[in-house]
Amino acid sequence: MECADDIWLCLHFPQLALAVFGERDPEQPAAVIEQRLLHCANRANLEPGLAVSTASALYADLLVLERQPQRETELLQGLAYLAYRFTPAVTVAADNSLLLEVGSCRRLYRGIKPLLEQLQNALHERGHTAIYGLAHTPKAAWLLARPSRLNGHPPALVADQIDVAVLQGQLTALSIACLQIDNNSRIALQQMGIATLGDLLALPVAAIGKRFGGQVVRYLQQLRGESADPQSFFIPAPVFRQGLTFLDGIPQRQMLLFPMKRLLHTLCDYLRARQLFCHVLRWQLFDAHQSQAEIIIKLSRTQNDWQTFLDLSRIKLDQVILRESVFSVSLYSDDFFASAPVSNQLFPDAKDHADAGHALFDRLQARLGKAALQRIEACESLWPERGWQIADTAATFSTKNRSAKIPSAKTLSAKAPASASGGPRPLWLLPQPKLLRERDGQPLLQYTLTLLRGPERVDNHWWDSKNKNNNQQARDYFVARTRDGRLCWLFQETDNRQWFLHGWFA
Repeated sequence: MECADDIWLCLHFPQLALAVFGERDPEQPAAVIEQRLLHCANRANLEPGLAVSTASALYADLLVLERQPQRETELLQGLAYLAYRFTPAVTVAADNSLLLEVGSCRRLYRGIKPLLEQLQNALHERGHTAIYGLAHTPKAAWLLARPSRLNGHPPALVADQIDVAVLQGQLTALSIACLQIDNNSRIALQQMGIATLGDLLALPVAAIGKRFGGQVVRYLQQLRGESADPQSFFIPAPVFRQGLTFLDGIPQRQMLLFPMKRLLHTLCDYLRARQLFCHVLRWQLFDAHQSQAEIIIKLSRTQNDWQTFLDLSRIKLDQVILRESVFSVSLYSDDFFASAPVSNQLFPDAKDHADAGHALFDRLQARLGKAALQRIEACESLWPERGWQIADTAATFSTKNRSAKIPSAKTLSAKAPASASGGPRPLWLLPQPKLLRERDGQPLLQYTLTLLRGPERVDNHWWDSKNKNNNQQARDYFVARTRDGRLCWLFQETDNRQWFLHGWFA
């Protein structure tokens, strides 16, 4: 049995069958038909149930579309992801409607009205309009959201509670045709002169049960909250898959960004509903016959921000050559993580810098490709020219490591052996040390260079059996200044006393 504190909100989307076909010219009359009868249209005088021939006579340029129930189900599921952000009690109801139990969430949003405003704004951002119904029971809320009602707004709220008098007045004025009962019972009631729900509720319950059976009685009891009305709550799917179809096709890439933005909004609603973060996106673009392009976006760190997804999708889309117009676009993702990447920094600005680094990496990878980016990794070697190597860029932003961040110079130096970082290191290290020429048996140091700092001894890996055959010697490193004021890094081998140039300071 429904509690007085239960408040159910019904969202009915009367234009959902048209919305599955994407954006259209609002000036052109359009109607969705089912079994040669109108299901919905974008003109007020084209009512559901009207014959196609009659509608075509009213509008010569009428665009007639066959209903696509599967697409409607997918789109309604996407709207359920959005509703799931506001309450965990969401039911996908009949006739393109959603039922939300919002009474238990009123304290979170500081009232029902703020919750309704946020929900309405979220729907408006995604290009959807809904008829609202607010009541103490799911069936009553569903009835109050019917398009046949002259006023589709929720009943008045007094002190964050439903005005019972207003609610009763709206319910009793509803037509019998709106009730969720079998068609035979509906026709029989109309033949008896019962036109409104108020007329039906005025009849004795025993007489209703005797004439129409227990099903109608149980429906009325659930409608009034006198009997329990268990709901099958919505559970998000384990993977995300959504698509949009276009009637006339989209010939230009930039025109695809709006429907892609719409799908990304739905994806982010899905991620927030499941408290997940995404790592890989897969776009598919279809022409009239087959798939003509696939776009795969791999993120350096898991995300759930639609703007980031859209920026990367725009970059990848610029690299796609469209042979024909695009008639359908789909978005798929199944690579999720249960928590966001966390920062091990104390101050929030450090996290902002890390996020900016990840965003830059993603944009560069999307524009230039994975092969164009390289990562430097420190190695366990005392020799400066062997103290680093090129590594896979994916390891830099590993999604398995939630605290992964862009390696800085401080990070790399911390990984290097302590004995190899005793003195300053140049920004530009030569690929191989360069032997310095000598004059009169002496190096040119005394003529062109001035020693400023050193020596710093770097040993020859005597403990490593792999290097014994290389005849490498220990080195004494110095910082020196050239005659024109530049700083260089050079060393002298301990055995043969030869001098080598190894790098330049900035």
